[in-house]
Amino acid sequence: MPAGFAFQAGQYIEIVHPEGNIPLSVASAPWRLPALHLHYRSTPGLAEAERMDALLAGADHLTVAGPGGDVSLSPPLTHPALIVAGGTGIAQAESFVDAFTRQPPGATVTLVWCADREADFYLAAELEDLSPPWLRLV
Repeated sequence: MPAGFAFQAGQYIEIVHPEGNIPLSVASAPWRLPALHLHYRSTPGLAEAERMDALLAGADHLTVAGPGGDVSLSPPLTHPALIVAGGTGIAQAESFVDAFTRQPPGATVTLVWCADREADFYLAAELEDLSPPWLRLV
């Protein structure tokens, strides 16, 4: 990301495209900048996915807008938190978890991740490897 870019855990960016911007949740914590971790799943028949596929196949760089969104969990976390994510929505949850690995919360964080198929839990092993004492995966 360019110098001066800033965001909070839980926010998203948009990949700029002339036919409509493509929103992507940021999966990394702000302390990892200038690197930015994003999740993307190509979904046939979805216009945003078709635009993103074309960009990834032919663009030498991507232009981003944002950040956007007002979902946040500000440290220090003093009460237990429940984060529920569906499918690729795990990206936003991962941003919180990543942020808390640098500044551990003062309470338990329970992360519930739901998906239609077992294969959709593409990040399960990575999350389970974290295993901080404050994180409970369900």
